[in-house]
Amino acid sequence: MSLLFVMAGANLPLLLGLGLGLSALLVGLYLLREQHRPLVVPFVDLWRRALEKKTSSVPWQRLRRLLSLLLQLLLLGLLLLALADPQPDAASNDSRTVVFLVDVSPSMAAQYDAKTGRTRLDEAKGRLVRWIRTLGARDRAVIVSLSARPRVESGFTGDQAVLEPVALSLAVQHSAADVPRGLELAREIVPRKTSAEVILIGDGAYPALTSGDTRDVQLSFEPITGAPSSEQDNVGISNFSARRYPDDPRKFEAQLELSSTAKASVEVEVVLSAVREDFRQEVPIEVRRALLPVDGRLVIPLTDLSGVTEGVIAEVHRVDGGPDWLPTDNRAYLLLMPLPPLRVLTVGEPNQFLDAALLTEPDVVTNRRGQLPSSAGARHDVVIYDGSVSSSGVASSNATLHLGPPPEGEPYPVRVGRRLRNFGFDRWKKDSPVFTAVDPYDVQVLEGYALIPGPNDTPLAFSGSEPIMIMGERAEGRFIALGFDPRQSDFYLRAAWPLFVHNVIWELAPRVSGEDGIALSPGREWHLRTPTSSPIADVSGPLGQSATKDPRSAVTEQRMTVFGELAGFYEIEQDGKRLRFFANYFDDAEARLAARSALDVLGAPDSKRALPRPRPFERKPDFAPWLVLIGVVLLLSFSEWWSYHARWTV
Repeated sequence: MSLLFVMAGANLPLLLGLGLGLSALLVGLYLLREQHRPLVVPFVDLWRRALEKKTSSVPWQRLRRLLSLLLQLLLLGLLLLALADPQPDAASNDSRTVVFLVDVSPSMAAQYDAKTGRTRLDEAKGRLVRWIRTLGARDRAVIVSLSARPRVESGFTGDQAVLEPVALSLAVQHSAADVPRGLELAREIVPRKTSAEVILIGDGAYPALTSGDTRDVQLSFEPITGAPSSEQDNVGISNFSARRYPDDPRKFEAQLELSSTAKASVEVEVVLSAVREDFRQEVPIEVRRALLPVDGRLVIPLTDLSGVTEGVIAEVHRVDGGPDWLPTDNRAYLLLMPLPPLRVLTVGEPNQFLDAALLTEPDVVTNRRGQLPSSAGARHDVVIYDGSVSSSGVASSNATLHLGPPPEGEPYPVRVGRRLRNFGFDRWKKDSPVFTAVDPYDVQVLEGYALIPGPNDTPLAFSGSEPIMIMGERAEGRFIALGFDPRQSDFYLRAAWPLFVHNVIWELAPRVSGEDGIALSPGREWHLRTPTSSPIADVSGPLGQSATKDPRSAVTEQRMTVFGELAGFYEIEQDGKRLRFFANYFDDAEARLAARSALDVLGAPDSKRALPRPRPFERKPDFAPWLVLIGVVLLLSFSEWWSYHARWTV
């Protein structure tokens, strides 16, 4: 047995300070002059002999007081030593230093026992707890979770009360296990000149290890196999993305791809749920069934999800309740990035009918101006010329709406024909988005003009045979021209007026293209664009789950980098502004990995090619020196008390 000890309690400066201070206090108390209480007696001669005897025993009394002082100082020293909590040195030859490398990759969420529903990770945590409970008082262990980025979950300790909660709190991460990186981390955290054992606890579904990966490491393997590979049929989601319709950015379509490793066709049920703004409540919006081909894929188009305002969660499961050994890929996320507000400028005198129609649009930011100086104004998405107003000097725009011809001689995208009186909409292009849910047949117009379309223009409405509404495109942008001022009609009084303005605005809105909902992948560094250029930002997520917050991440040139661990919805908060994004776990190869009960090391000698199983711990009786010290203090205190009553020391 080693006699080397380390102080695990109070540090040396604190102990020296307490020792000197309390020792000085004890010595001071013993140096105080003893005060005798005056006592009146009836006959002095009775006490003469007692006084003579007391005078003759003064040296012995002083000696007894010195022994009492030394005893008190000894008790103080023992108490301070107990406070220091001396522990056997973990570096001694009869102790073990262990690194538990626990696989938390998605394959560890696979079912281990079909009867109990336990997963591989549940079994791994159970075995880890059993290993911890066999640690001796001199043994030291650390727990490292193994995923794409291994992480140290605890410090080196032999305290079961510390290690067990850490072991039970391990959870599956959405990235593949990087065993070589985990072994490199184990080498880095082990103290120098310390021989450590590394116990890998996992399902063995890893790429082959090389002798370089296992150098300077006493590696052993504790396999978690579970169900045989023949039962590893799996269905899951292999892709989930969305894009907005180019012709109408308010609507979008999604595409869901399912995959199956089963050896027969499998019927599955897909549940789509919309999430609320707080990302905690999920509301089912669609349920459908599909038949997956044998060991194949199926793409399901989702063309009508326009009622979703925040995000969508897709879940899939087998209808027959058959085996689905990897639940990690049964859930996918989709977040629709909000469209920027549509900037609309109205030019003309105040018009409460037009302004009220624009106020019904939550995604439209409007501004009304009169005639602008040539250098004023910023670029807008849509400019509305309200009535007979001049367009000269107005800021540039992608699109324009002309509610009536301008004054004579002003620029206009089409030629103006003859004057019309007392007319209306006799015919209109009913398949045009401009007239969705709009029937202008009853609109009566007092006066206006016929319009003459250009070669590539599209007449949208006619009075008789003459066009009164035209859509087209010029070098300046797209336009819609109306041949009359709505003030000269009863159009404002019709229920169709707000719908007409709504349709025209979004028909002229800038087109969008490309994918709108593309997920990031867990287990990688995420390079994100932040809402502002502030040097600090906070990232929190997954939202709606046990969200964690990574505060005060550095931002450079409105870019930041974080390492993603889990799939789900996330949020960047910076200077009061928020930006959301999402991540999905899609790894069809992980679903096809088979568990292995043995691991080989390539390039190693034949005798060391197969990794050994961990050798069992031999738990030694725990030895707590501070308890012995407290026992000695109590024994000496009792001796002092008993000797005091026997008049030995005082």
